[in-house]
Amino acid sequence: MRPLAHFVRKYSWPVSILALLITFLAVNGQLVKGTASPHFDALNYFGPYFTLIADHARAGKFVLWDPWTSGGTPAFAEPELGTFSPVTVLIGGVFGGNEASFRLYWLLIWFLGPFGILVLARHLRVPLWGAFIVALGFAFSGFYTGNAQHISSLYSISFLPLILWRLDVALQGRRIRPAFEAGSLWGLSSLAGYPQLTILSAGFVFLWALGRWGCARLGEQDATTTMPAQTPVSRPALGFTFVVLTVVAVTGIAIFLPSYYAFFTEGRGYSDRVGVRSRVEAVESQALHPGALATFASPYLPILQIYNSRLWEYTDVSMSSVYLGACTTILGFLALASRPRSVWRWWLAVVALFFLGCALGRALPLRGWLYDLLPPMRYFRNPALFRVYAMFSIALLALLATKDLHEAISNVSTDIWKRLAIVATILALSSAICFIVVARSVEHLGNHFREGVLHLIGVWFGVVAISYFVFLKGNRRKLLPLLFASVAIPDAALSCRLAAATIFDRGAEQQAWRRIDAEHDTTLDLSPHGLERQPRPPGWIGPQFNSMNIPLRMPTFENYAALINRFQIDFIWRRMTLEAMSTGDQRIWFSTNVVMAAPTDSAYEAFLKRSEQLGAPILLIHSREEMLRLFRSGATAPSDGKSIDDISTLPAAKRVSTKVIRYRPNELILEISCPDDGWVLVTDRWASSWHVSLDNKPAELLAGNFIFRAVRVHAGNNELRFSYQPEGWPALLIVSWGTLLLVSIHPEKILARVGRTWLRLSINSKAIRIQAIR
Repeated sequence: MRPLAHFVRKYSWPVSILALLITFLAVNGQLVKGTASPHFDALNYFGPYFTLIADHARAGKFVLWDPWTSGGTPAFAEPELGTFSPVTVLIGGVFGGNEASFRLYWLLIWFLGPFGILVLARHLRVPLWGAFIVALGFAFSGFYTGNAQHISSLYSISFLPLILWRLDVALQGRRIRPAFEAGSLWGLSSLAGYPQLTILSAGFVFLWALGRWGCARLGEQDATTTMPAQTPVSRPALGFTFVVLTVVAVTGIAIFLPSYYAFFTEGRGYSDRVGVRSRVEAVESQALHPGALATFASPYLPILQIYNSRLWEYTDVSMSSVYLGACTTILGFLALASRPRSVWRWWLAVVALFFLGCALGRALPLRGWLYDLLPPMRYFRNPALFRVYAMFSIALLALLATKDLHEAISNVSTDIWKRLAIVATILALSSAICFIVVARSVEHLGNHFREGVLHLIGVWFGVVAISYFVFLKGNRRKLLPLLFASVAIPDAALSCRLAAATIFDRGAEQQAWRRIDAEHDTTLDLSPHGLERQPRPPGWIGPQFNSMNIPLRMPTFENYAALINRFQIDFIWRRMTLEAMSTGDQRIWFSTNVVMAAPTDSAYEAFLKRSEQLGAPILLIHSREEMLRLFRSGATAPSDGKSIDDISTLPAAKRVSTKVIRYRPNELILEISCPDDGWVLVTDRWASSWHVSLDNKPAELLAGNFIFRAVRVHAGNNELRFSYQPEGWPALLIVSWGTLLLVSIHPEKILARVGRTWLRLSINSKAIRIQAIR
C-alpha cells in the first residue's frame, strides 16, 4: 500500500486526469460502447458535415462549397461546422467519416471542458480532490447534458478553462507568451465553435482580466496568490493588462478570420442570416424562463418539458437547465460564506449574476442593454446561453472553496465547518422545495420521477450529512475528499441517466446512423449522377429537417441549414411549381425574355404570382450589386413599378438540353444547346465567389430567380464553366494555421528577432545615409 500511496502522491495530477477520464467514460458507457448514438442536431446537422469534412481531409482537400445541401451552400462560411478547425480536420482525416469517428470527436470535445477545469485548478493551486469534484460537476452540468446535441456549443465552452489558464499566467507572471497562447486557444475555440459563444467568451475573458487588475489594485490577496511558489508574482498593471488583452484579441482574430471573413463575404447575397438580428429576436428568442432557475435542484426537472409543453414554454429543453451538481453548487456558495470580505470572490459572484441576468432576456433588461450598447451583441439570439458563464463562475468559486476546506482540515478552527453545514442545509432544503413546486405544477411526471426523487435525496442531503459529520467529528475531517467524491460520482452518473433524452438515442435515430454508415459514399464527384437532385433526404432518416443526405452523396433542396434563405424556404414549403423547377435531373432553364429586378419581397410576390399562373417558372435577373445590397433579412425595399408590370407579362421559361461534362463541389462544366440568344438559369445556388466562363471566355454571372445563377448565352452550343474562387482563399487559412504554428513555437522570440533585425537594418540605413551626405 505504501508504494501505491507514494506513487499517487508523486503523480497526483496525472492520476487525477486519469481518474476523471475513467469516470467520464464510465458514466458515458453507452456512448463509448456504441449502444447509443448522438441525436437531434448532432444527427441532423453536425454529424453529416463531420463526415463531409472527414472525406475531404482524406482526399487532401478542405470543404468550401457543398453542392449536396440546399441546392449548394458555402459550408466553410458557417464557423460552427469546423471546416478549418485543425481538431475537426485531424480527427476526421485519421478516423474517417462515420458515426463512430463522430462519436469519438464529440466525446473528446466534451471531455476537454472538465480536463481544462483540472488544468486551471492546478494553476490556482486547488487541491486534487477539489479539482476532481468540480470538474466532474461541470462535465455533467445542465449545460453539457442539455446542449450535448449542439456540438459547436460544447466546442466553444470546453476551451474556456484553458483560455483563462493561459490568460491568468500572463497576468500574474507579467509574461507575453501565455497571452499569445490564450489568444490561440480562443481562436481555435472559434474555428468550430458557436459564434455567439465566441463573442461571449471574449466578454468573460475581459471581465476576468478586469477583475484581476481591480482586485490586485485593492490589495486583494485571494486574486494574486495563485501562481506556483517558484513563479514570481506581481500585480498586473492596467497598461500591461491592456497589452495582454490586445495580444489575445489580435492572435485570436488572426486564427478565426477565415471562417468569419467568409461568413460576411460569402453569406451576403446568399443568406438572410448575415447582418444584425432584430432587437426582439436577439433579446427574447430562446431566453431563459425565470421558472427554469429551479433546475439548479435536479437534472430531472428540465426533462419534464418533454412531457409538458407549457412548462417554461419559451425556453427549449436544451437551454433550460442550470444544474451544476450538488457538491459544486454548495461549494460555490461556501466560497462566499467562508471569506465574505474577498473582493475577488464577490467579483466572480457579480459576474455570475450579470450573465444570469442576461440569460433572463424577457424578464430583465440586461440583454437589451447589451444589444443597444455593444454592436457585436446584435448578431445572435439565444439569451439562455449566457447562463453557462454564470455556471462556470460558480464552478470557479467552488474551486476556491475547496482550497479553504483543504487548509482547514488540519486546523482546529470549526468556523468553516459550521458554515459548510449551514450552506448545505439551506441549499438542500431550497432544492427540495423547488423540486416539489415544479413537480406539483405539471400534469405528467414522465418515466423517471422515482429516480429523480432518489437523486434529490441522495446527493443534496448526502452532502448535508457529510457536512454535519465533518463538523461534529473533527478527527475524521481527512475523510472529506473521499466523502465528497462518494457523492459527486453517483451525482454525475444519475445526471447523465436522468438527462439521457437530451444526450443520446438508442432507437430509430441510431438505426438511421447504422444505415447511413452502411451506405456512406466517400466520393466527391457528382458527374456520374448528372444534375439529379431530390426535393429532400430519404424519409427513412426521419420526418424532420436534416442533412443526412450528405454522407449518402444525394443532392437535395430541402435541408437543415444554418445559412437560411427566406425565398428558398418559400420554394420548398409552399410552392410546388418552384420546387419542381429546382429538382430532378432536368433543371436548366432558358428564356429569351427576362426582367432585371432587385431581389425584393415585392418582386418575389410578382414573380410567384406569374409563375403560378403559367404553371412554370419565369426568369428574373438580379445584378451582383443588387444581391449584395438588398438580400438581407427583412429587405422590403420597393421594386420599380415598371419592373413589377413587366414581370406580370413574362412568358414561361423552358427546359433546355444539357450535358454534364464535370460536376464537382467547386466546379461545374455544362454543355447547353440553346434555340436562340437569351438567358440560361442554372438552378444551383448563387454566391458572390462563383465565376463563369462561356466558351472559355470570361462571362458575367448574375443571379436568377432570387437564389440561382443566370448567364447570357447565344444560339447553339454553349460551354459554361462555373468555378468557385472564394475571396481570401487560401491566404487567410495560411494566416490562421500559420499563427497557430508560430504560437506553438515561440512568438516572443520571433518578434524579438524581427525587432532586432529591423533595428539593425534601421541603424545600417542611417549609417549609409550619413556616409552618403559626407
